[in-house]
Amino acid sequence: MQLNKDIQEKQLETAIAISHSVRADGRMGYPTEDEHKEIIRLTGIESEPEDWFVCDIYMSDNLVDRDYQRWHPNVLVQMGTQYHGRQLSIDHEFSSRVVQGFTMKPVLRVDPSPSVELLNAGGFLDWNQRVCDRENHQSLRVLGVVKTGSEAHQKIIERRYNKVSTGTRLSGIRRICPNCSEEKGREVDFMERDKHGEYVCPHLIPNQVARWMADMGLFEDNEKLADYVTLDGVNTSLELSFVLEGALPAARIMRGNSTII
Repeated sequence: MQLNKDIQEKQLETAIAISHSVRADGRMGYPTEDEHKEIIRLTGIESEPEDWFVCDIYMSDNLVDRDYQRWHPNVLVQMGTQYHGRQLSIDHEFSSRVVQGFTMKPVLRVDPSPSVELLNAGGFLDWNQRVCDRENHQSLRVLGVVKTGSEAHQKIIERRYNKVSTGTRLSGIRRICPNCSEEKGREVDFMERDKHGEYVCPHLIPNQVARWMADMGLFEDNEKLADYVTLDGVNTSLELSFVLEGALPAARIMRGNSTII
C-alpha cells in the first residue's frame, strides 16, 4: 500500500525547507523553552528545563542496512508522523520496566549530497549512491528526552548508550526488487506476476545467509540474488531502543562532529 504521491512529495518539500534551519546536529543539554513546553504537555507535570536532558538522535534513513534491507520513503514519512512521544527503551524489550525516556519532535531531512562516510558505513557504497541518485538521502532525526541525573542520562554522556534501533511493525508489506525496478523504470515487487501468471521478477530475496551462499557459489546458475530489498507498507512505530549495534550503521546519538563510528 502506497501513500498518496502528492502528500509524500509535499512532505519531502517541507523536509527540505526544514533541514536548513533545524536544530544543530549533536546538541546535548537542557531543552529550549519551546522544547520544555512540549515536555510539560507530553508528561502532564510541571517541571523546570534543568529537570530534563535532551540529545539529538539520528534515528533512521533510506539506505541499505546490514540485513540487506532498506526503508521505502513512504515508511520514513509515516515514521516522521509517529515518533513524537514514543518510548525510549533498551534492546527492543517490550516492557515498561526498561523505558528510559521518550522521543519528540521528529524531523525528516533530505540531503542531495550525503558524505561518502555515510553511504559506505555498511559497506554498500555503490548501492546507496544509486539510491540517493534516485531519491536523495533521507534521514529521520528525533530528540531523545531523559530525566537529568538519571541512569540513562549518565550512560548517554559516557557513551555507554550510543547506537539506536527503531522498533516498528509493518503490515501490508511490499518487498520491492531494486534490480528489476531499475531495469524496468518502475517499482517491481518480488511477488508480482504478469498476465500469464509468471513471476515478473526472477530474483531471490536476499538475507545474510543467502548472501553467504551466493558468495560461496552454492546457488544454481539460474538462481539470481537481488542486491537488497526495499520495504514498503503501513507502518506502526512502537519504540526506539538503545542497542549495542543496530542493523542501520548510522543510527546513533549524534555527538559534536557527528561521526558514525
